[in-house]
Amino acid sequence: MSLQVKKNNAFFCTQCGGCCHKKNLAQYNLDQWGLKIGADGYCSNLKDSVCTIYEDRPLICRVEEAYDRVEELREIEPQLADVIDRVKLLAPDDPKLEYFKIANVGCNYLIKRLHLGAVYAIDINTVYTEVDTQTTMAKTDRKESRGQRKDDKRDYKIEKIKAVTAKALAVAKKRKWLVLMIGAAIAAYFVFKGGIR
Repeated sequence: MSLQVKKNNAFFCTQCGGCCHKKNLAQYNLDQWGLKIGADGYCSNLKDSVCTIYEDRPLICRVEEAYDRVEELREIEPQLADVIDRVKLLAPDDPKLEYFKIANVGCNYLIKRLHLGAVYAIDINTVYTEVDTQTTMAKTDRKESRGQRKDDKRDYKIEKIKAVTAKALAVAKKRKWLVLMIGAAIAAYFVFKGGIR
């Protein structure tokens, strides 16, 4: 069976429905989010493994947005906001990616705990090694691009300095001849007008 993995800004979702189960939802203030648990133990908005309010689902159901909207989340779920804050402190290089990794580890825990099947499990090492490689390559490309722009700017300044220097030398040469010509004209004036006495 081939399972398509949905990727949202490096958060991988296999659409197992584990996050919609009461074993996950019990830790949250469901009334505040307008969510209810059905008789089957799943969110009452989950029908045939599909979220019926997906486009309008609350923030607690939006892993990728919860990270960016942590202050809004803090009002209702302070413990989750604290987790995000800790991740930001402990993984300063790429805290969002680290938060998604942690969320996916939680997904795997739920998949195992709810016996949803290994087909839904996320191979964290493989998935995030690929993401880390892509992120590293992108960072390297940006760094090289910044270095190239810096070199280009330096070269432009050097060329500009060389051009101004060449122009100044050319003007100085012209002025040298101009001074000599003026001197020769003055000498000629004195010679033709009666000489120098």
